Amino acid sequence: MRKLALDIGHKRSGVAISDEWNLVATPLEVLKRNKKWVDELRNILSRYQVDEIIIGLPTSLRGSVSPENRKLLDNVSAILGPLGIPVRTWDERYTTTMAEKAMREREILGWKIGKKVDMVAAAFILQSYLDYLRGKGGEKT
Repeated sequence: MRKLALDIGHKRSGVAISDEWNLVATPLEVLKRNKKWVDELRNILSRYQVDEIIIGLPTSLRGSVSPENRKLLDNVSAILGPLGIPVRTWDERYTTTMAEKAMREREILGWKIGKKVDMVAAAFILQSYLDYLRGKGGEKT
């Protein structure tokens, strides 16, 4: 079973997926937040046999969540809840900055930052979570 991470925005969401052993996170795609969003997400969850969804939690440096971001997360959690897959939030501070930096460093390979930054940020969120699980002895492979 795999883990899936979402870097949720108001217009689009980055998606990343773990490998089968939950060791490595890989950017997967960017989904537009439109009427097809949930159906596209359901297809991804089914295709990759996801057993947990990790949502990037946008917090301030003090660890608080703005009312606007809390409303967005509550909305997304309500949508994902009926899918029957556990949903966990994970600190996403600096992930977009790290993703942009990593993409700029690889620009010579043809990566253009644009909208792809959302899925790379999702991969940073997921990799942090996977590293945490391994560090606490959580996931057995």
